[in-house]
Amino acid sequence: MAIEPFKINVPDEFLDLTTQKFNLTRFVEPEIVQPEGKEWDDGTPSKVVEELVDYWNSGKFNWRYWEAQINEKLPQYTTPIDVDGFGTLKIHFVWIRSPRADAVPLILCHGWPGSFYELSKVLMPLSNPEDSSLQAFHCVVPSIPGYGFSEGPKKPGFKLSCVAETYDKLMKRLGYKHYVAHGADWGHGIIRALSLLPNPSVLAIHSTWSIIGPPSLLKQPFQWAYMMLGFITGGAVGLSKQYCDRLMAAQKFSKSETGYLQIQSTRPLTLAWAMTDSPVGLLAWMTEKLKGWTDEYPWTPDEIFIWWMMYWYKGPYSSFRLYKEGLYEMSFQQNYSSIPMGISCFPKELVIIPPWWMGRLHPIRSIKEHQKGGHFAAWENPDAIVGDLREYFTTIVAEREELRAPRLNE
Repeated sequence: MAIEPFKINVPDEFLDLTTQKFNLTRFVEPEIVQPEGKEWDDGTPSKVVEELVDYWNSGKFNWRYWEAQINEKLPQYTTPIDVDGFGTLKIHFVWIRSPRADAVPLILCHGWPGSFYELSKVLMPLSNPEDSSLQAFHCVVPSIPGYGFSEGPKKPGFKLSCVAETYDKLMKRLGYKHYVAHGADWGHGIIRALSLLPNPSVLAIHSTWSIIGPPSLLKQPFQWAYMMLGFITGGAVGLSKQYCDRLMAAQKFSKSETGYLQIQSTRPLTLAWAMTDSPVGLLAWMTEKLKGWTDEYPWTPDEIFIWWMMYWYKGPYSSFRLYKEGLYEMSFQQNYSSIPMGISCFPKELVIIPPWWMGRLHPIRSIKEHQKGGHFAAWENPDAIVGDLREYFTTIVAEREELRAPRLNE
C-alpha cells in the first residue's frame, strides 16, 4: 500500500476560531490563593494560564512559523495499516533514513501528553552521527492511533497490543523485517507489547520507565528480603536509601498525583467535552503535567503551545481513551518476554522502582543512571538518551546478525 508524504497544515479557519476562543476566555478567580512554594498544589496557577493566554492573544506565538519548521526538519508520511478487527487506519509517522549502509532500524514510541515532536531532538544525532565509528539508525516515530495526525479507532477494544500490531506492520511496510525499539510513558507499554507479539520482529527494547509491582515474599523471597532490609535499616543494608526514598515517592505520587489517570481511564468522553471546546482548559491540563513532570526544565511558551497543538487540533478524546483501554490490559503487560531490555533512569521520573525488578519481565542488559531529567527525558536531556540508546543497541547489533542483514526492500 502507498506511503504518502505528509505536511502539517492546520487550516486558517481553525486558527481563527482558536483565537476567538482565547479572546472569550473566562478566567478562574480562585478564592483560595496558595502560599509561596505551594502555588501548584491545586493545579495550574491562574497567573501561569493568564500569561499563556496573553501570549497567544498578543500574537507572540506564531504557529505558522513552527509548522514550517517541523515540516522542514522532520520528514513525515502517512500510510494505511490494516489492524485486525479495526479495519484500516491511516497512520502518521516521522521517518528519517540514515545515509549509512550499516544503519539499524529503530522505532521510537511516545506517550501522553507527548507526541512525535517529543522525540525530535534525538533523531538527527541517532540517524547521522558526526563520528562515523558510531552506530547509526533509521529512525521511525509513529503517532499513536488517535493521537496527533494518526487516524484513531472507531470502536472500543483498541489496546496497547493493537498499537503494537499497528507499529509492527508499519515497520514491515517500510521494509524492516527486524528492528529495535525505544519507548517512554505509553511508549514503554507499546514496546513491551511489541516484544510479546508472536515471533517478535523487535530484537531489543529500551525504556526510560520501569513499571512493575514490588517483589513478593512467596515468589521472589530474596528480592523481597533485600527490599525490606533497606526499609528497616534506612538503606544501610539491602536496598539503598536512594531507592527506598524513590519507592516512598512513588507511593506518594500514586496517592496524590494520579487524578488525571483516574478521570481519563473512566470518563474520557466527559473530559473530552471540556477539553475539545476550550483551548484554555486543555492548555491548563497539559501545562500542569509539562511543568510538574520535568526536572525543572525551562519550558518556553512556544514549546508549550507546540505540544498543546498536537492535541488541540484533532481533539484529545482518543488520547484520553487509551487510558481506559490500556489499564484494562495490565495483566497482559505482566507476561515475560525473552527480548532483552535496557533501562535509563532519570531522577524526576514519575515513578522510579529498582530497575532490576524488571528482570521478572525481561533479561535486563543495560541500566544507566542519570543526574538530570524527568518524564520527558528525550526532550529534557536528549544527549543522555542518544548516548544510552547507541551504547546499548550497539551491543545488540554485534550479537544479532538479523539487524545487519539487508532490508526487505533492498
